[in-house]
Amino acid sequence: MKEEGFLNGALNQIKEKNTNARFLANQALFNSPDNIKIQASAKVSIAFALNVYNQDHNDLSELVIKATNVRTVGGIKKIIKEAKQIIDDRN
Repeated sequence: MKEEGFLNGALNQIKEKNTNARFLANQALFNSPDNIKIQASAKVSIAFALNVYNQDHNDLSELVIKATNVRTVGGIKKIIKEAKQIIDDRN
Protein backbone atom coordinates (compact mmCIF):
# COMPACT_ATOMS: atom_id res chain seq x y z
CA MET A 1 0.00 0.00 0.00
CA LYS A 2 1.32 3.43 -0.94
CA GLU A 3 1.20 6.43 1.39
CA GLU A 4 -1.88 7.96 -0.25
CA GLY A 5 -3.68 4.62 -0.01
CA PHE A 6 -2.78 4.42 3.66
CA LEU A 7 -4.40 7.81 4.26
CA ASN A 8 -7.45 6.88 2.16
CA GLY A 9 -7.87 3.77 4.30
CA ALA A 10 -7.83 5.88 7.44
CA LEU A 11 -10.38 8.31 5.99
CA ASN A 12 -12.64 5.42 5.02
CA GLN A 13 -12.40 4.04 8.54
CA ILE A 14 -13.45 7.43 9.91
CA LYS A 15 -16.50 7.42 7.62
CA GLU A 16 -17.44 3.80 8.28
CA LYS A 17 -17.16 4.06 12.06
CA ASN A 18 -18.51 7.62 12.26
CA THR A 19 -15.42 8.63 14.23
CA ASN A 20 -15.59 12.11 15.74
CA ALA A 21 -12.93 14.75 16.29
CA ARG A 22 -12.43 13.79 19.94
CA PHE A 23 -10.51 10.75 18.76
CA LEU A 24 -8.08 12.91 16.75
CA ALA A 25 -7.71 15.92 19.02
CA ASN A 26 -9.49 15.93 22.34
CA GLN A 27 -10.45 19.43 23.49
CA ALA A 28 -8.34 18.92 26.60
CA LEU A 29 -5.26 19.34 24.39
CA PHE A 30 -6.31 22.95 23.78
CA ASN A 31 -7.56 23.91 27.24
CA SER A 32 -4.09 24.67 28.60
CA PRO A 33 -2.81 28.23 29.06
CA ASP A 34 -1.76 29.87 25.80
CA ASN A 35 1.95 29.76 26.64
CA ILE A 36 2.04 25.97 27.14
CA LYS A 37 3.80 23.88 24.50
CA ILE A 38 1.32 22.31 22.07
CA GLN A 39 1.45 18.53 21.74
CA ALA A 40 2.62 17.21 18.37
CA SER A 41 -0.57 15.16 17.90
CA ALA A 42 -2.68 18.31 18.31
CA LYS A 43 -0.63 20.18 15.71
CA VAL A 44 -0.93 17.33 13.24
CA SER A 45 -4.69 17.05 13.79
CA ILE A 46 -5.22 20.76 13.14
CA ALA A 47 -2.97 20.64 10.05
CA PHE A 48 -5.04 17.69 8.80
CA ALA A 49 -8.30 19.59 9.36
CA LEU A 50 -6.89 22.65 7.59
CA ASN A 51 -5.94 20.49 4.60
CA VAL A 52 -9.48 19.10 4.44
CA TYR A 53 -10.99 22.60 4.53
CA ASN A 54 -8.41 23.75 1.97
CA GLN A 55 -9.15 21.03 -0.58
CA ASP A 56 -11.58 22.94 -2.80
CA HIS A 57 -10.45 26.50 -2.07
CA ASN A 58 -6.66 26.52 -1.71
CA ASP A 59 -6.77 29.51 0.62
CA LEU A 60 -5.45 27.91 3.81
CA SER A 61 -2.08 26.60 2.61
CA GLU A 62 -0.11 29.19 4.58
CA LEU A 63 -1.99 28.26 7.76
CA VAL A 64 -1.24 24.56 7.21
CA ILE A 65 2.47 25.40 7.24
CA LYS A 66 2.04 27.61 10.30
CA ALA A 67 0.17 24.82 12.11
CA THR A 68 3.01 22.38 11.57
CA ASN A 69 5.51 24.89 12.98
CA VAL A 70 3.51 26.38 15.86
CA ARG A 71 4.91 25.85 19.36
CA THR A 72 2.19 26.87 21.80
CA VAL A 73 -1.48 26.30 22.55
CA GLY A 74 -2.09 30.01 22.02
CA GLY A 75 -0.39 29.82 18.63
CA ILE A 76 -2.60 27.00 17.41
CA LYS A 77 -5.71 28.78 18.71
CA LYS A 78 -4.71 31.85 16.69
CA ILE A 79 -4.31 29.72 13.56
CA ILE A 80 -7.74 28.15 14.09
CA LYS A 81 -9.27 31.61 14.53
CA GLU A 82 -7.65 32.83 11.30
CA ALA A 83 -8.84 29.74 9.45
CA LYS A 84 -12.40 30.11 10.72
CA GLN A 85 -12.46 33.70 9.49
CA ILE A 86 -11.25 32.69 6.03
CA ILE A 87 -13.79 29.86 5.88
CA ASP A 88 -16.61 32.17 7.02
CA ASP A 89 -15.61 34.76 4.40
CA ARG A 90 -15.98 32.21 1.61
CA ASN A 91 -19.75 32.46 1.74
